[in-house]
Amino acid sequence: MIATMAMTPVEALMDQLGPCVLLGIPAGEKGPRIREWQKLTQEHMTPEYLSELNHGGNIGVSLGNASGGLCTIDADTDTFLESFLSANPDLRESMISKGVRGGNVWVRVEGDYPRPAKLRLNGVDWGEWRADGNQTVIYGTHPSGCIYSHNSKLPAVIKFQAINWPKGMRAPWLPNDEPPRGREEFFILPSGHVGYCESARGIFSFIAPTHTLFTRAGAIVEAAPADDGYLLLRPVTPIAFTSRLEGYGCRVAAWRASNNGDGTFALKIAQCSVDAAAKLLETLEAEELLPRIRTIVAAPILAQDGKTITVLPKGYHKLNGGMLIAGGESPPMVEIDEAREALASLVADFDFPTPGDFARAVASLISPCLKFGRFLGDADFPLDIAEAKASQSGKTYRQKAVAAIYGEHAYVINMRNGGVGSLDESISSAMLAGRPIISIDNMRGRVDSQIMESALRGHGSVEVRGFRKAPVQISPRYFLWQLSSNGADMTRDLANRSIIVRNRKREPGYRFKQWPEVALVEHIRAKQAYYLGCVFSVVAQWLNYGRPSTDESRHDFREWVRAMDWICQRVIGTAPILDGHQAEQERIGNPNLVWLRNVAIAVRMEAELGRELSASRLAEICATGLVLYPGGKSETDDQKATLYVGRLMRQIFSEDDAITADTFSITRITREEKDENYVMRKIHRYVFEEVSQ
Repeated sequence: MIATMAMTPVEALMDQLGPCVLLGIPAGEKGPRIREWQKLTQEHMTPEYLSELNHGGNIGVSLGNASGGLCTIDADTDTFLESFLSANPDLRESMISKGVRGGNVWVRVEGDYPRPAKLRLNGVDWGEWRADGNQTVIYGTHPSGCIYSHNSKLPAVIKFQAINWPKGMRAPWLPNDEPPRGREEFFILPSGHVGYCESARGIFSFIAPTHTLFTRAGAIVEAAPADDGYLLLRPVTPIAFTSRLEGYGCRVAAWRASNNGDGTFALKIAQCSVDAAAKLLETLEAEELLPRIRTIVAAPILAQDGKTITVLPKGYHKLNGGMLIAGGESPPMVEIDEAREALASLVADFDFPTPGDFARAVASLISPCLKFGRFLGDADFPLDIAEAKASQSGKTYRQKAVAAIYGEHAYVINMRNGGVGSLDESISSAMLAGRPIISIDNMRGRVDSQIMESALRGHGSVEVRGFRKAPVQISPRYFLWQLSSNGADMTRDLANRSIIVRNRKREPGYRFKQWPEVALVEHIRAKQAYYLGCVFSVVAQWLNYGRPSTDESRHDFREWVRAMDWICQRVIGTAPILDGHQAEQERIGNPNLVWLRNVAIAVRMEAELGRELSASRLAEICATGLVLYPGGKSETDDQKATLYVGRLMRQIFSEDDAITADTFSITRITREEKDENYVMRKIHRYVFEEVSQ
């Protein structure tokens, strides 16, 4: 069960750290500006002093005697941190805090301990032992912009003599003589009696626990920053691997003939060739020893580990096929009433045509939590379609807000010119990158992607063009899909696998809610951990009730719909999420109705709502408004365009004289009139009206 009582950051830290001295530090900085902060004691931790620390900024901890023996071991890199934890496995259950890379292991030392010291390993700066007179930042924003995080565990109580230090470590309390170098301190390249398999076994068994290299889709990959600063999975090339080997604190060596001329071999420092790197990356040992990875998520997730519901912190986790949580602050606990109000406020400024659209928008805020935590198992999750009648309506902005709650930036596929020839190729690249949210932005024309349709079904694997340009199989179970459009049409199967959220452009002069950060998405990013905590609170409520569902049956993806329908209605208090949805699915899966809706929008732009319009006039409006015909066609010949419009309208109105398309009603009027030769002929006129819903 997840608790829902809110705590301030200072209360949470005092609860976890125990007796300690907290220090106020400006946001984005590492050191306090308080004069003689080393002289502060626990007696200075008055309610008035501590309340000031809750007003923004970073929080540090004065270490050593001031905080009752609370000290930290600061490792400069993730590799160094992992090597230390491998030597001290019990300390994995101690508090570990992280910034950009590496981390601090927090311990409360019983008895004596040494003064602070710099640590070096094999001649390389390794980190620090921090104690009396030192401080470590535990909360706030790193100078790089990332958020400090920790694993929410208590500092271990330990005697200093019980700490194991990696071989080759230089520190004042360790022997001054450099320990003899053993074979375990080397990456031994294929040479002498060591073949590729044995070499790979030694190298990758050392690298695997560092969680810096992974296997995916038959390739060795690493998490690397994209242009937007967010991580994606990238294949490790042989050239890159030769340099990566030098970053693990081990010397690279090979067996070479000794200099004494007796035919013996000696281990000598060497460089890994590109050819050797390529062969090492292709070994079965690399595939078997390195951890598998499916996706990278940006912030902690709510997940189920056995029978326990837990928040997974920053780091690598084997759950869900292997995932890397890149960072993010641990979310606070939020009362359920506050959580539902906060989430509803995020979409309050959007103009949704119906309560059903509002309910589906709320569902989109919560759905990623269920996906990332696999709370619906292998159930299918629908394509989130954001649809509007005009640009600047906020359709894509809503989807950006969804991603921001989870600390994410979607992998965006831009299709602004209506061309879909490269859509499957772009989707392949997006799936290989490993980001959990894939967004197709501002789609126009026909959407027809076999890969996306298969991926939305979520079963088995999807064949995509791989890292080496050969087809590979990727599991689609770890992705959420978004699409924004002012008027795209799609296959019937894709329409049936979608959830459509419509919103309209606000009238000029509408007073939007004023957020402290001015814009909604920026506000969410500034309070990301809080809003994620709100989502966790809502989902925890559903979990505590035993994962109930409604009996909703108006969608192909019933497991998702029924769970989300219960959450939205019973926890948030919305209308049923599928109210009015079937008509919209029918429309976007029918190219003629999609075209008719786009014509209606163009008619409104021409200020001809309520007028009787002929096929020729509609053809003119299509040309003026750049409305494409079904299938993305255009027609420049006026006579052919008129005939084409007439034929389309006959198909649309084959059974009824009144059609609804989105929020428009279109009525066909039929009567007889004399033509230019005074011959009575049957004519058709069409009246477009916009109806309120």
